[in-house]
Amino acid sequence: MQAVVSGVESGAIKVPVEGVYDLGTVGDMFAALDSRRTAGKLILKVAK
Repeated sequence: MQAVVSGVESGAIKVPVEGVYDLGTVGDMFAALDSRRTAGKLILKVAK
């Protein structure tokens, strides 16, 4: 697990981010997941 974290931190492993959503648009995030139109990770911001 530490090797994966180190790889992400160093940039050796790329994690594609498809979108960033806040709690006000969480419905849009779930709609994107449900429709399978995402190719990367979705991030839900729960704090500022």
